[in-house]
Amino acid sequence: MKHKRLLFLLVMVFTMSFAFGQDVDEKLMTLMDEGLALHDKGQYDDAIKKYDEVLKLKSDFYPVMSEKALSLYALNKKSEAKKLLEKLMKKAPKDFDFSHAYLLYANIMDEEGDQLKALETYDKAMEDVDVSNTDLVQQIWYNKAVVLYKLTDENKKKVPEWEDDLANCLIESLRLKPYHARSLSTMGAMMEKYGNYLNAFCCYAIFAMATDGAADMIEPQLLAWKDMELTPKTGPRTTKTLNKVKEVLKKEPSEYGRLYDLFSEVLPLACPDSLKSPVPVNYAGDIFEDGYCPFFAELQRSGLLECFCHSVMKNSKSKYISNADWLSRHKDEEKRFQELFSELPVFATGIESGFVPDSVVVNTAEEAHEHNLDAMFCCRYYLRHFSTDEYMDDAARFITQWSMASPDVTIKIGEPEKIFLDKPVLLVSYLAGSSFAALTSRGLTPVEIYKSGISEVLTRYSLEKDTIGQTEELDNFLKSCLDDGESFWKTVEENFTK
Repeated sequence: MKHKRLLFLLVMVFTMSFAFGQDVDEKLMTLMDEGLALHDKGQYDDAIKKYDEVLKLKSDFYPVMSEKALSLYALNKKSEAKKLLEKLMKKAPKDFDFSHAYLLYANIMDEEGDQLKALETYDKAMEDVDVSNTDLVQQIWYNKAVVLYKLTDENKKKVPEWEDDLANCLIESLRLKPYHARSLSTMGAMMEKYGNYLNAFCCYAIFAMATDGAADMIEPQLLAWKDMELTPKTGPRTTKTLNKVKEVLKKEPSEYGRLYDLFSEVLPLACPDSLKSPVPVNYAGDIFEDGYCPFFAELQRSGLLECFCHSVMKNSKSKYISNADWLSRHKDEEKRFQELFSELPVFATGIESGFVPDSVVVNTAEEAHEHNLDAMFCCRYYLRHFSTDEYMDDAARFITQWSMASPDVTIKIGEPEKIFLDKPVLLVSYLAGSSFAALTSRGLTPVEIYKSGISEVLTRYSLEKDTIGQTEELDNFLKSCLDDGESFWKTVEENFTK
């Protein structure tokens, strides 16, 4: 009987302890949520009081320590915030998500002048962050970019690849948020610093388009450039383009103003390939190398550059033509422009993994031409995903329809391709590889485009031969490439002429 009573008491004690623990945890979370709400309202002192209540109940409640540090920082109590973060980083378990704490600590290090420690801590934040939290990831990329941009000469010697790192940080920031104002202005400032004035202006123009009240920065910025000394080693790609920039800036503006004059006169020199090819080829390039010029080349080729300039300047105090009046008379153009401008994020992100167009049917040459950009990204999707992906059939259907109807890209299929024509996955890989090369690469010859398609067939077969179906002919084809690549590709070139 005594044993039963003791067992009953133990159960009761455990149950009460568990219930008490649950009550405490719920109270901690409630207090923390109240603190977060107060912080979001700007009531930082009150938020800290809530956080302190939590820490009195549980001194090692690490998420609250991180939030309290943020409120202290907002009150400009950086020294207290720093000490709390250091305590957190020392005591919290390794599986704790330190990314927010690292980001804040890095910002404090930067403000204290310890740039190298800040960079090191941003890297730790990036290692720890949940990549699905795109807002936080973008903040880390951008904040690190700011530190790299303003590195002292002494610290630049200690970070030898800081320029490449800076470019990468800005690229990643803009990849996640293509209209992030501060990233755009920093990218523009970096381009300007290295004499790449046209690309800098592209960044500033998009910044002005995406930011209310920023249009009036355009004219003063240009006036500051026109008398600068430029050399053939700086600025846009060639001396010819450099001279054209200076020439345009020193002329009297047209009725449309400097914005339109610069783009309409200099773009043909800066982006000739983009203006001539079926899609803006430079979208496939590095954003640091090409800036945003290709976007404006696409606007010019689409007859929407003038509309862009009016849209940017419609709220400015510019003395030139009334932009609002012009837009009121060109509603259709403005609608087309807004649709294209809204797709800029696609150009920044889609090139890596691509996408499958939704509910697009292509039957005619005109329809194919209209969907060249969709084709480019769909081909990329097909080349970057396994054949078992749920959307691959849709991608294959679109690529096949488009390639048969396209007036801009001609894909050769002949005798040498007979070994994979009966394998649909390989055939579409060939179409996608050839089409993507034709749509995105500068000046490729037909045989180079053909080789790009063959290369994608080999890649697909080597990765998925068990799924696709192994054959002796294809095995020999792949083996020939691996054993003697130079001889193999020479034979491929010869086959192209047959």
